[in-house]
Amino acid sequence: SQSESVTTFAAAFDGEDIQGDWQLKVCDNFSGDTGTVDSFSLSICRPEPPTNDECVDAFPIACGDIVVGETITDTDSGSNPAPDEWYSFTGAGTPQVVTLSLCDGGTDYDSLLRVFDACGGNEIATNDDACGLQSELSFLSDGTTTYYVMVEGFGSNAGNFSMEVTCVDPPPNDECAGAIDIACGETVVGETDTATFDATAPVCVTGITAPGVWYTFTDTTGLVTNYTLSMCDGGTDYDSKITVYSGDCGALACVVDNDDTCGLQSEVSFQGDGLTTYYILVHGFAASTGNFSMALTCALVPPPNDMIANSIDVDEIGFPYTDPAVAMPAATTEAGNPVGCNIDGAH
Repeated sequence: SQSESVTTFAAAFDGEDIQGDWQLKVCDNFSGDTGTVDSFSLSICRPEPPTNDECVDAFPIACGDIVVGETITDTDSGSNPAPDEWYSFTGAGTPQVVTLSLCDGGTDYDSLLRVFDACGGNEIATNDDACGLQSELSFLSDGTTTYYVMVEGFGSNAGNFSMEVTCVDPPPNDECAGAIDIACGETVVGETDTATFDATAPVCVTGITAPGVWYTFTDTTGLVTNYTLSMCDGGTDYDSKITVYSGDCGALACVVDNDDTCGLQSEVSFQGDGLTTYYILVHGFAASTGNFSMALTCALVPPPNDMIANSIDVDEIGFPYTDPAVAMPAATTEAGNPVGCNIDGAH
């Protein structure tokens, strides 16, 4: 009977993958009867997509969660032409660095992660291929905003996934506004493993591709000074970079940057007027993070007539003689004496 045929067919193929070519073969397995096949129809029903198929229906996730799912039965929300599904994250009231990872072995396709600050809002983080073909990213949660996570695939890939959510408190100087003060002669130690990527920091010569932390210093001597920031003391265990800015956090201007001065470690030197405030971003090559040690040394620039050979002839200038360009505190110790005059050790 027709109803029996429908039931048998549905039972035989229930759960089969609908992808690929389907072929229909009609066979008469009984002798002595004849007839014609007047019509045949085949309806393939796609499973209903998950209830978090759209951003507005995102499932909430929290620190410590491991969520499993699949994108095979999802629809495409945009970005890549791959099906995707959505999750939402809201912090507990204080800033945290949130890491979303598909690297635990439970994801069986070429995945991709995106994070947005609202449904239809700005994309604040994305990653493809952090661990093989799987994805992992970190972003800074301000503790109150709800963020939306899209789990999708590279290209049009789809499959099963396992996503782990971990949270750590960021360093206090993770953002420019929280930059830690340092002074001439000081060596600071820190780490960038729990820091976030500074997407708004201006790129000077070397790119900014890894998480970083911030420091600031202001020289109040008012004297022209040579500054050196160095990670060459052996206390840095990753491929580091240093970028120095002037201005303020809302309007940073490039001064100097460096990658790989002493092996994989960085060092920058520049000259200042003794009045400017500088901001230093410690970051890494590619996505490198780790522990670092950075020393700040300052050396006053001697006045032009610091040495006897460059003495100024005041007879030609006239009296009274004044010269604000001659900074006495920056003068160095004399290396010798003029005839008949002992000035050893004088500045």
